[in-house]
Amino acid sequence: MHALATRRVERVVDTTGAGDSFNGAYLAARLAGASASDAVAAGSACAATVIGHRGAIVPMESSSRSPNARPR
Repeated sequence: MHALATRRVERVVDTTGAGDSFNGAYLAARLAGASASDAVAAGSACAATVIGHRGAIVPMESSSRSPNARPR
């Protein structure tokens, strides 16, 4: 068992879909060859973005402006 750091989320609006979003981003990163810790970071960033919006799907026009999104 390893502990991996995640970022604190600034604004939680709705947690619907957060787990599915984390899992999808984590698996996509791992399948692309990312390490487990990098995949956790990807999953955490995706889930943080999703919970900053109402519902399980982030609107395309706001996904890059989410207050919870990771800097690029």
